[in-house]
Amino acid sequence: MKIERKTPSSRGFSLLEVLISVATISVLCTIAWLALQFVLSDVSSSIKLPNDVAVLNRAVQCYLANGGSLDDVSNPSEVLARLKTQAINRSEIAGLSGPMIDLRMSVITSKEAGGKVALWDLERKQFRIVERNIVPNGATPIAEFAMNESSRPL
Repeated sequence: MKIERKTPSSRGFSLLEVLISVATISVLCTIAWLALQFVLSDVSSSIKLPNDVAVLNRAVQCYLANGGSLDDVSNPSEVLARLKTQAINRSEIAGLSGPMIDLRMSVITSKEAGGKVALWDLERKQFRIVERNIVPNGATPIAEFAMNESSRPL
């Protein structure tokens, strides 16, 4: 009976070759993960502002429908302050026993160029989204609405 010995070229991969392959795959996975996170953050920020504006516009409509007034309000921070107030006759308004929005909600403004921002429309009494480069003079461009974690809700 004859035993065949394997030649060095037919043994498979060496430890060094396996380590280099694993390191290469790890680097490629890391690059792909970082690129994915960058894309996801861009997508989430482009979706967040329109959703926040839609929610706040519904809160404004509800506030106005229940006797609130925004006639003398000129900037977004004042609008949010009014929406944080509670309904006067809580027993008459079904489902509204507190403020229209979360008490931690705040406005983050930005003067950077490019992208979309939200503005408070005085005539229509609602927030709207516009391109940052067409913001009228004197208007406060809102980059985002955020929760201020330092102030706790009641």
